[in-house]
Amino acid sequence: MSMRTWILGLGLAGIAQGVLALDLDGQLAWAQRVELGTLVSGVVTEVPAQPGQVVKQGSTLLRLDPRGFQAAVSGARATLARAESQQDEARREDERAQELYDRTLLSDHERQVAQIARVEAESAVAEARAALVRAQLALERSHLKAPFDALVLAVNVSAGQAVVSRLQSQPLLVIADHAAMLAEAEIAVSQLNSLAAGQAAQVGLAGQWLGGRIQDIGLEPVQHTEREAVYRIRVRFEPPQGAVLRAGLPAVLRLDVP
Repeated sequence: MSMRTWILGLGLAGIAQGVLALDLDGQLAWAQRVELGTLVSGVVTEVPAQPGQVVKQGSTLLRLDPRGFQAAVSGARATLARAESQQDEARREDERAQELYDRTLLSDHERQVAQIARVEAESAVAEARAALVRAQLALERSHLKAPFDALVLAVNVSAGQAVVSRLQSQPLLVIADHAAMLAEAEIAVSQLNSLAAGQAAQVGLAGQWLGGRIQDIGLEPVQHTEREAVYRIRVRFEPPQGAVLRAGLPAVLRLDVP
């Protein structure tokens, strides 16, 4: 780890206010990196997303062949319609049975049979509705959509490829948050002073300083020097408009320390 010396942060104004700036050599990292996969199996028909592409939240990144999922939804709807029709008939029979029972024209056993038939019909409707929801969910899950504005980092699938997700969802695409990045560095415990999450900071990239805030300071050391423990500190910032940044690029974290 390379740490720069304490330097004067804000010129003469900084001296007057007793504010120093600590510069730390670090590197860029993704603020949010997500591996996406389908929760259902199928054959890929389309992969609109490409590595390096910026996509909006809700954009379709991948589609599986929908025909089998659509057929399952249609079948589940037909089963539900049949179950609801049988339920209506069971309710009418139960009401007639109750009327006859009140007039002492029906035995206790016959009354119970009508009640059981109605309960079974209602249960069949509940099961059919649940099956329809599962089929609809499977159809929805047959295509991947961007959960946020993102940069596509990798595409590990192509059209025509079979995807089997029975035991574990495969990482088919990798995306990262496009609206923010992190600058990471290591800092000695003696230099932490009053630093805290949420505190304003700056990130230096190719001679340009960008405003940001400390996202977190590690609670466990990443290494030990001969004298003290060293922790990781991360600053979150917004990349410049149109800039192409990559994880691992060098950066400087400037932290104002009273």
